[in-house]
Amino acid sequence: MRRKSRSTADAATARETRQANDPTQWRELLKVALLASAFVGAYATGAALSPVVEPAPAAPPPPPPPLPPPEILPCAQHTFITIVLPSVVSPPKRPQRLQAIAQTWGPKARAVFVVTKPSTYPPLPLPAPCEGYPYALQVPASIGEELGVERLRWVLAQALSSKASYVFMANDHTAVIPENLACFLRSIDPNKPSYAGRALAQKRGKSIEIFNSGAAGYVITRPTLELVERHWGTPPCNAKKSEKWLQGNPGLVLARCLQRHGVKPVDTQRDEEGHRFHAYGPVRIATKALDDWYVRMNSQLPWPSYDGCATDAISFHYVEAPEQRAIYDSVRSDLDEVLERWPKSPSDLGGYSRHWRNEDQRNEVRALLAAIKLATPASCH
Repeated sequence: MRRKSRSTADAATARETRQANDPTQWRELLKVALLASAFVGAYATGAALSPVVEPAPAAPPPPPPPLPPPEILPCAQHTFITIVLPSVVSPPKRPQRLQAIAQTWGPKARAVFVVTKPSTYPPLPLPAPCEGYPYALQVPASIGEELGVERLRWVLAQALSSKASYVFMANDHTAVIPENLACFLRSIDPNKPSYAGRALAQKRGKSIEIFNSGAAGYVITRPTLELVERHWGTPPCNAKKSEKWLQGNPGLVLARCLQRHGVKPVDTQRDEEGHRFHAYGPVRIATKALDDWYVRMNSQLPWPSYDGCATDAISFHYVEAPEQRAIYDSVRSDLDEVLERWPKSPSDLGGYSRHWRNEDQRNEVRALLAAIKLATPASCH
């Protein structure tokens, strides 16, 4: 009986020994122990309370910036700038006019404001860059406002230093359609002297003197500037301080200087459509409300001069700030909506502009503006 009990105990001990030495069982126990340890550690750090989040996939790289729109006249080939001289009309409103230009056509036409005092606009870098307009050119204090000829000479010298291929001369009452200006410049050889704008003519003794309207603006090339620089100071490329008329009309001195050296105004009309450059605003052009002096000087030109407006019109004049914005918008957005907000009051229009008086005149203005087409790189040949 004692032997049987001992054998039973020995068998149980053997079984326990085999179980303790079973590698499978050891592996299971190890797994349980590891899991328990991981849970305790995770619980202590708070990780057990948070869901397991898969790492987010890496964000795709940003797309490359869009290519700049093609230019009608690539700046890399030929730079052009627009010199904006101070208008003698309504000087107190000049800051508003400059602001309107800066907010409309100024950047695209590369406007450079000629100023007599420190300006909020940055000074023009030399040579002229392709971007960042408008800039300012501050006339030296030694050149008083009464010295219009000397001021023009200084401005032209700065334009020459800018190394621009083309310079469009205008003033702060001028409204410009920059796309059409750029397209027009492509038709001008930048390697030859040129003087192109809204030609007018007047009698001078027994001859006819032709010049370009400074109000409508005119184009000159770098060779033109070089010619003026060589001959300035010798008659007729100068004027005495006592010659008040010429000091007040320095563009006439420039015209006579260029005429003496073989550079004359040219016909810039578009076939029989009419003129590209205008010395009045759209309302006065459309309704033919023109001054007698203008009609007379227009009639004395040696070529036919049509009274219409070209479909690739470039400039208008006698434009205060509200009309500046209206003209700019009229060729880029809903025309009828723009006509509804066209300035009406004399304070908004200035003394030389007009509003239409009736529905017929409104329709004439609408037809003129609707016919103007903006040049594009594809349309400008």
